[in-house]
Formats: sequence, C-alpha cells, structure tokens
Amino acid sequence: DYSSSRQMNLVHASDGEESAAREINLYFDENEICPYTPTLTPWLKAADE
Repeated sequence: DYSSSRQMNLVHASDGEESAAREINLYFDENEICPYTPTLTPWLKAADE
C-alpha cells in the first residue's frame, strides 16, 4: 500500500481520542476489546508511569 488513495487504504488511524472512541464502537462490541500491553513496555517505562 503506497497510500495513493484516501478511500482505499490498508491502515486507518483516528485523528484524536474522541474520534477513536467513536470509531472503535462502530466496528467492535465491548466483548471484542481486550487490554493490550506491548512486551517492550517494561523495558521502556518505569512501573509507576
């Protein structure tokens, strides 16, 4: 995908947190969303961050 089209693309990113919350609810049910912590997080951030 060379991002040559605004309508036909492989990846979508919301323009902000409010838009993301609205868009997530359009495509997913509450039971389809699970917490995700990348495996590198403990190496990149302190436990209290």
